Formats: sequence, structure tokens, C-alpha cells
Amino acid sequence: MPIKTRKRLTSRRALIALGMIVATATCAYTQTLESLPPYQPEQKVSGIIRNFGIKMEGMVKIWEEGFRKYHPNIRFEDTLIMPSGIAGLFTGVADIGTSGREPVLTDPLPTNGGSGS
Repeated sequence: MPIKTRKRLTSRRALIALGMIVATATCAYTQTLESLPPYQPEQKVSGIIRNFGIKMEGMVKIWEEGFRKYHPNIRFEDTLIMPSGIAGLFTGVADIGTSGREPVLTDPLPTNGGSGS
């Protein structure tokens, strides 16, 4: 491929990438909380939601209180003493797993004997 054609393709790709970045950034910053429609539950729910992981500086309790405003028949069982809630999800003892970080590949290791499979 001639150098001139390669440069043109590279420039075109760079412009497309820049356009995508600008469009994504614009979309991300134009949505505000006020622009979202108010939450309307579509069905009544009841029972227990099991949460496993960390307190997240009190955010878990705030989320639970907010959820109960719309679903007062829900009860939460929290085990908020672990550094990551992923283990609770893998072992089936939790419906929600809170964590203060992104999940990593080694998170399931304690739940399967350390084999990673």
C-alpha cells in the first residue's frame, strides 16, 4: 500500500476515533438526574435480598432505604464484613455483592479450592 494511502487511512481513522470520543463524552455529560423519568415500580416485590460484601461508607443502607420506599415488603440481610462481595455471588449466599473495587480474575479462587476453574 502506498505511503500516501496509508497516511490518509490513518488520518481518517484518527478523525473517526476523535468523533466517537467527542460524541461519547457529550452523551455522558448531557444526562442529568432531572432528565430521567421518575421511577415507577411495575410490580410489587417482597421477600429477602441478601447482600454480601462491604458497607461502602454507608451507601448500602441508603440504597436499601430508597428501595424500601417503593417496595416496603422487602427485607435485607446484610453480611457486610468481606472485602469483596464476589465470593457471596459465586457461592450463592448473596443476591448482591458489594465491593470497593473492580472484580478481578482471582476473586472466585476462594470459592473453588483455588483452582481458578
